[in-house]
Amino acid sequence: MSQAAVNVLPHTALAAVNTGARIKIYFQGETGGLYELSTEDDRVYVCNEVVIPKRLDGARVPRMFTPLAACSYDEGNEVRLYYLDEDSIIRELCWTMGHNGGMWYLGDLQLGAQRIMAAHYSDLAVVYFGGKFRLYYQTPKDNSIVEVCKNKNDLWVKGSTLHATATPGTRLAATVSAGNEELVNIYYQDKTLHPCVVIITPKETTVDTRRTSEIHLPHRAPLATLNHRMHTHDTLTSINVYTQLQDNLIGKLSRSSEDTDLEFDILGECGPLTSLAVVSGVTVDDDWVDGLRVFFLYQDGRMVSSGRESAVVVGKKAWSEVEEWMVEKRVTPVWPRGDWEGNLEWDGVDLDLGMKGEQE
Repeated sequence: MSQAAVNVLPHTALAAVNTGARIKIYFQGETGGLYELSTEDDRVYVCNEVVIPKRLDGARVPRMFTPLAACSYDEGNEVRLYYLDEDSIIRELCWTMGHNGGMWYLGDLQLGAQRIMAAHYSDLAVVYFGGKFRLYYQTPKDNSIVEVCKNKNDLWVKGSTLHATATPGTRLAATVSAGNEELVNIYYQDKTLHPCVVIITPKETTVDTRRTSEIHLPHRAPLATLNHRMHTHDTLTSINVYTQLQDNLIGKLSRSSEDTDLEFDILGECGPLTSLAVVSGVTVDDDWVDGLRVFFLYQDGRMVSSGRESAVVVGKKAWSEVEEWMVEKRVTPVWPRGDWEGNLEWDGVDLDLGMKGEQE
């Protein structure tokens, strides 16, 4: 059996979900296809093609360098993946545990009855909250951030217009935070390139309320990648905001629920215009593998996963699941530590990548 390698598209968008037992990362290959890289133990990643458009009737081909947004729900038994086609129409792909042999199928936004056009430079973000999807994109009309929701009748309807003065092409990130009340947080960059957050308080019977505030991050980069994740360990909840900084560094702004002070750290180096995907840990043999995983592209195009204490190489080429062909991460380097002004100390990094495949 021959091996099948997938070249990761330079500057590809990244999206990640946690299905409980697996972390799944979505990216675009050099030929334009969408791929899923999954792992059960954070040591071995297996690559599968999400959808071959010519094999799935009605699927629209993703445009090159499409944005990606993904979410999972129902304890990881459902995954939804969103992208833009060549006409900047938002498209939806669905995966349901056990459905059609675990194959992907078309979502409502693929069927053409509902055409939602985003700006050609728009990013995408999505959350699943309160039994409905909330999808965010940038409109070509006035660069505002628009929300569309899938209601209980499985119809996509317009939600809130986040009257945000966003810069054209801003990166978007959305998540649901928990506390005294559950809130939807949408992150973007305004016209002055300041990172901002819109906090929406969803209402069942009345109009959602929202408020906007600015986030002060040092050395942010123009059109920087933004991502956000709530992380809960025991009873402690932390808010983590990730962004690309100048000089191709990734910064993290964090605050715990028991502390009002913000902490800023350098996560490590990255490639220019990298995308970021953030996901929580997974359950392995009924044990929770704690911590956040941050996926991004390194300067030479390799995909890298950074955990709580270390970083590991996933690979510039992702091997398809043909006779157990897998990407194996053999070396665990340590990222630089230091202050956010760029005074970094290296403990030594060896980014040797091992590719391994065994055939019968």
